[in-house]
Amino acid sequence: MSINALLQRLPGGHALTDAKDKLLSKAVVAKISKELQPYGSLVDFKLNTVDKSVFASLLLNGEQSPVEIRVSKYELIQKEERLFLEVDGKSIETSREWLTRLLQDKMGRRSLSVPEELAWIVLQMLA
Repeated sequence: MSINALLQRLPGGHALTDAKDKLLSKAVVAKISKELQPYGSLVDFKLNTVDKSVFASLLLNGEQSPVEIRVSKYELIQKEERLFLEVDGKSIETSREWLTRLLQDKMGRRSLSVPEELAWIVLQMLA
């Protein structure tokens, strides 16, 4: 049984799930902020492990206002003993019409490898 399923069954499970999502979001923010630094900054990040959705707001260099990105659905996939976070471009919407259209038309399905040392915890926390 995943942590999400367990938390949802407990009294106050929704609040516990929200707290877990906020904790995971902080960890992701630290990683993304470091990777994004040459291109801009991460303004906001929200992860919803129940809906399997993500929201990010990025202030990119040269932009006047943040670019908002919403992924309405992600999947965790295990292939050959590795864990991948899979996103379909059609599940992405942004605050820039041209960018949404580009992603939905051209991105297709993309798999992002989860580092081996984090795979177990990610599987338990996000599944």
